[in-house]
Amino acid sequence: LAVVGARVEAFAAGPIGEGMLRYVDWLNSILTPEDHAREMFVESPLCHPSVMLRRSALEQVGGFREAPWAEDYDLWLRLDAAGARMAKLPELGLRWRHREGRATFADPRYAIARFLEAKAHYLARKLGSARPVAVWGAGKTGRRLARALARNGVRPERFVDIDPRKIGRIAQGAPIVDPSRLSRGAQIVVVAVGARGARALIREHLAARGFVEGPDYVCAS
Repeated sequence: LAVVGARVEAFAAGPIGEGMLRYVDWLNSILTPEDHAREMFVESPLCHPSVMLRRSALEQVGGFREAPWAEDYDLWLRLDAAGARMAKLPELGLRWRHREGRATFADPRYAIARFLEAKAHYLARKLGSARPVAVWGAGKTGRRLARALARNGVRPERFVDIDPRKIGRIAQGAPIVDPSRLSRGAQIVVVAVGARGARALIREHLAARGFVEGPDYVCAS
């Protein structure tokens, strides 16, 4: 292992937002190296203050660096690209204080748009050009990611959606099709649907059709 984190518990003087609580629950569900690799483009899968990492792994990827987005997520993405294995202890290892003024809430590098740019920057490299790319999600989340991928040299050839009002239309020059038009091996699918619970349903659908997460599709929301 190159990186080891721990489960965390969020606390604050006042109430903690529902979004942050959902994030902590999600983060704590990711334990194995396979979990971390699978979830890397969904959100930052490690809480930085809980992490220990090997010096050799840090030096291999050039250490922390200034980036237009969160420097810890940038590091996890570079480590992932280098093949580093990451895991979490199943025990609670950190009580994570949330307060006004924290970089997470105040620094523009932590804005949602910046996280999207970080994902697209590294995901475009991962996708490469060997196969066409289909973005599952023709809503706001999918279109934003598609634009960011295009800025990084990967232009999706199609969007996938289940909304009959969208199917048959054109988005960013690409057709919107229903999931039955996907064929394993013909393209790699990037899942980018913001609705709560959608990711699990799409994973279930793709697995039932023989798609394998990693080689055939990646979740990015």
